[in-house]
Amino acid sequence: MGAAVASVQLTAEPQSVRQARSFVTREMSAAGVSSGLAVLLTSELASNVVQHAKTSFELMVVVTEGVVHVELHDGKSIDAAFRELVEQHPGAPLANVISGRGLMLMTTGAMSCGLIDKGEHGKAVWFDVPTDHVDD
Repeated sequence: MGAAVASVQLTAEPQSVRQARSFVTREMSAAGVSSGLAVLLTSELASNVVQHAKTSFELMVVVTEGVVHVELHDGKSIDAAFRELVEQHPGAPLANVISGRGLMLMTTGAMSCGLIDKGEHGKAVWFDVPTDHVDD
């Protein structure tokens, strides 16, 4: 199985979160794989872009043998607090806090994850997760 690469440009609107989930699901299906975790983490990261970055974003999906790689590129630069959240793997958020769970899910649930600093052009947040199954 060769790598299947696809991308889509989305706006900072609430419906883009649903579109992001659908896009990842569709691309995995076209490659004969699935991953509930990839869809969940995509939803969380797209929600973060819409709520916090408030910029349009590019969603890229690469499906290879047994792995789904997802990147979200937005137009907001990395600040120190965001970098720490991703790179220091903060663990579980406080019980009374209603946000911050998406990055925690990514840092604890993905095989690997990270940031790509694009300077004044923004950033990308990425993760790799295993596929649930492969159709033969």
